[in-house]
Amino acid sequence: MYKALFSLIFILIPFYSVFGINKENNQRSVSGLVFNMEGKPLAGASVLVKGTTLGVGTNSKGEFNLLLQSNKETVLRFSFVGYHPKEYKLKKNDTNITVILEESINCLEEVVVTGSRIERPLKDVPIVTRMITADEIKKINPMEITSLLQYELPGIQFGRHHGTGLPTMQYQGTAGNYMLFLIDGERLSGEGAADNVDFSRFNIDEIERIEVVKGAMSTLYGSNALGGVINIITKEATQPFTGNISSRYCSIGEQKHSISLGTKQKRFSSLTNFSFRQKDPFTVSDTKEAYNITTNADGTFDTTIYKVSEVPIKGYRLWNASQKLKYVFSDNFSAQTKISYYNNRRLNTNNLAKFEDVYNDFTINTKLNYFMTENQFLDFSYTLDNFTKHYDFLLIDKYLEIYNDLINIARLNYTASYNDNNILTAGIEVNTENLKHYMFLDTGKHSNQNYVFYIQDERKFTDNFSVVPGLRFDYHSIYNLHVTPRISAMLKSDILTLRGGYAAGFRSPSLKELYSDYDMGGLGIFQICGNPNLQPETSHQFSLSGEINKGILNFSLSSYYNSFNDKIGMEWREDSTGYPNYVYINAEDARTAGIEGILRLKFGFGLSTQFSYSFTEDYQEVNGLNTSAMRPHNVTFNLAYTKKISSVTTITSVNGYWMSGINTYVFNSEEKSYSHKYYEPRYICSAQIGVKLPRGIDLNLGVNNLLNFKDKNISSTQTIMPEQGVSFLASMAINLSKLFSI
Repeated sequence: MYKALFSLIFILIPFYSVFGINKENNQRSVSGLVFNMEGKPLAGASVLVKGTTLGVGTNSKGEFNLLLQSNKETVLRFSFVGYHPKEYKLKKNDTNITVILEESINCLEEVVVTGSRIERPLKDVPIVTRMITADEIKKINPMEITSLLQYELPGIQFGRHHGTGLPTMQYQGTAGNYMLFLIDGERLSGEGAADNVDFSRFNIDEIERIEVVKGAMSTLYGSNALGGVINIITKEATQPFTGNISSRYCSIGEQKHSISLGTKQKRFSSLTNFSFRQKDPFTVSDTKEAYNITTNADGTFDTTIYKVSEVPIKGYRLWNASQKLKYVFSDNFSAQTKISYYNNRRLNTNNLAKFEDVYNDFTINTKLNYFMTENQFLDFSYTLDNFTKHYDFLLIDKYLEIYNDLINIARLNYTASYNDNNILTAGIEVNTENLKHYMFLDTGKHSNQNYVFYIQDERKFTDNFSVVPGLRFDYHSIYNLHVTPRISAMLKSDILTLRGGYAAGFRSPSLKELYSDYDMGGLGIFQICGNPNLQPETSHQFSLSGEINKGILNFSLSSYYNSFNDKIGMEWREDSTGYPNYVYINAEDARTAGIEGILRLKFGFGLSTQFSYSFTEDYQEVNGLNTSAMRPHNVTFNLAYTKKISSVTTITSVNGYWMSGINTYVFNSEEKSYSHKYYEPRYICSAQIGVKLPRGIDLNLGVNNLLNFKDKNISSTQTIMPEQGVSFLASMAINLSKLFSI
């Protein structure tokens, strides 16, 4: 891997030195201003030379300056979050221009990249994609990404892992290991709770937007993407000087502080981020006894009552740091690198604890972008991501590494656009993983490799109808070749857009599912056993959606059906000596189906609303019983009112979500049978009021868990993340470029 990477770099450097950098004798300078319809400058607007890697951002006065390498015909693309993008064809004598952008009443003009790896307006993407914008994130003002996703995505729920206490996720009937999380389009290593990413790695203050591709519809992503893709797009420097400072305090022992500094010049850009977060540990208590009802073989019932007890919830103290660098060598060639570091010390509720868990991650990602022609684009990406877990023994000053996950991913991607009617995307990818895990025998190591070729061809038959077929070839070092086809289609009119598709999915067993050999808790209670004979999971997904967009109204209704073959689960077995084991198996087939509706209204007087509802039918049959803990009904709502008085803007928002109760069956290891359980409904609501002052100062006050909801039974379930009751927060953010008029 490393030899191939360095060889490619040494090949590319002389090639671009000779052919990539244009001669300077044809240079021309273009300056200008970018305003909104009210005549006010738009600071941080993007000015991109279409068909090249060249672009700049406007300063606090809306000014920009571009240095072009030739006098050939040039088209500039102007964009700003919340505004309709505009293209401007430069004339030969243009040296100073003024562009006015019109505010958009919805987010359909915003660009997304996840489904095809190229920037496209959301309204033109055939694959069902949901976007969470920066403005939506600010109105919720969350401490953690788990809270943000629950307020924004109906059908998502987070639970608590019984071992680590960290969040586990389910979305539309699929568990966390079926969702692929990306940062700027790149995969992550490691896990927090079992089979879930470490959600604490996502720093809210770094997020520009979130793109959600539902299901396995995109050919560009394979294993671990059967349930969908959540791509976290981080911020970039958009002005000659970018600077932001923010702090957030909450009455339940939460605090968050961050600073970012950057610059975007004609050829060079840089952005540096530092962040500190802390959440105090706490203890929550049951307010009601829980019970299990077990059905015996003779048809009688046994009821087990669980006494009220307390549950300790760990806190954390963590640091994030990242550095982005980008250099545009020529109009056709650019390179960028991002280096990030993450350190999370998990805080115990018990001061007498002998050790603390410490999580670390180091990531480096490098991308090379090359426009072969105006309509042909080549990009190369390499990612190294190393995630580790340690025990820090407090009394003897000793570290013990118990987990080390190292991934290396190299990808070469080609995109070509022909006559605006055909977009071809093809690429190759090499993915290697080396994992050391405390659940392996003697904390051993295992590895695998995956080699990928994908091709996706979007064909626009008319202005209103397009089809995207695709094929993905995964060659796994253990499971050999798997081919998965996909096809999506879009039909749209002035107000109605229809999307539909079919996708075949493939997920190879994880190294942990193959090789675990772990005495749970070290107490001899039971053994967790991997299974080297596991077969890969396959899936089939069908989706259909409709979207109406008319004036202030945006309404979408989508449906899906997923079937899984050889789904990997766990089964209770006893070995020849009678010792109990939990063994990974290819269980009975499973299916999920559901619908989701989202209604958005944006009124002209500053009021905007969003209501969403989802229904999920998740059936996971074991011995004729449904063992799914996915709550079938979910509702989210967001209301925001913006009022501008002179130079001061106030934003008041109310956000909430409700999840229905559910009847399910769970395995009782003592009784060696399945018991009935009922999980009660949950409802959480928050309110915020923010003030935007002149000179880039934002103040915010809020109340979380406004209705003081508390779960009644916490100790007997891992399907929830406990709430502490009502809490109050205050936050402040300062835009340094506006403060100092830079």
